[in-house]
Amino acid sequence: MGISRITSSISTSPIRYLGVGLIALAVLASASVTFEPHPQKPARSDCIVGVDLEWSQIPVQEQNHIRNTMFTWRKSEAYFLAKNLLRGISLTEDGSRIYFQFSSDCAQKKEMAITLLKFWQSSGQPFPAYRLVGDPITPSPSTIDLCNDEWRDCPSLVPLVP
Repeated sequence: MGISRITSSISTSPIRYLGVGLIALAVLASASVTFEPHPQKPARSDCIVGVDLEWSQIPVQEQNHIRNTMFTWRKSEAYFLAKNLLRGISLTEDGSRIYFQFSSDCAQKKEMAITLLKFWQSSGQPFPAYRLVGDPITPSPSTIDLCNDEWRDCPSLVPLVP
């Protein structure tokens, strides 16, 4: 009888609660080490995909039409715009390369660009063969150069004071 009384007093003692509290604190501390409340924003070059377009198999008249309508195929962009991923598309002046700049999920930028290109191919119009360009692509006026607070490498936009 004496032993059961000692056991029951230990199970409700402050030492037990202290032990449980220390275990809970250890779990929370380990979670805070692996939990990143504010993930680092990607750099713009992490989010840009370049695609070389091969137009040689498409007649010149059709090339011009396709280039002019690439940016009006809004239906193809709807998925990415709705998910707030695609920020911009830029086509070089000669039409030989297109750039896509995404704002998030940049690790999947190539897959997203290919999905968009395949949608364009499925439109029924002739579409040039394409090949992804190697990384990294530096943002610039000659590639694509979108900049806002979604990327970590955008310079601070300081308002002009009159």
